[in-house]
Amino acid sequence: MHSLLSQWLYCLQQYLRISLFRSSPASLPYSHTCILLTVIAYSLVGFLLLHELRSLPSILAQVMVEILLLYAISYAMLRFSHKSERLLQTLSALIGVNLIVSIVGLPIMYLLPEVQPDEPIDPLVLQLNLLLLFWNLAVISLVFKRSFEIRTLTAGFLSFNYFLLYELLLLTLFA
Repeated sequence: MHSLLSQWLYCLQQYLRISLFRSSPASLPYSHTCILLTVIAYSLVGFLLLHELRSLPSILAQVMVEILLLYAISYAMLRFSHKSERLLQTLSALIGVNLIVSIVGLPIMYLLPEVQPDEPIDPLVLQLNLLLLFWNLAVISLVFKRSFEIRTLTAGFLSFNYFLLYELLLLTLFA
């Protein structure tokens, strides 16, 4: 149990380094355990962020939709480029950086004023949410670039389209 925890803590450290643009998915161990523990942690953070808006099954379904979409994109791109052996590390990096960004978003969400449906959005709330979104997309783009060995512009395009598709799926499935 101790070695599993220390391996996951190493993965968390690498997720943070990737999120700060200092590392790549290749630095992650080839570990199903890291992915499983990261998915559990990501689901818990998702619950903390969304529990007032959605039920636990809905939050878990949303996390699974996100992971399945990231898996589908990664699988297709890695299969196309004959680099399928990178799938586990790529998926681990993608879930891990989303976990890091979500953890950073937790205190921000609790410290900022709540958005009321009938009032204009506070510009600070909007700016911080956009900053988190752009950071998340930039890090996902970095993971795509390094895992798929594609150009920066292509990786940015892919991450932006992933985000649009993910949001459309959420609107379709959970609205």
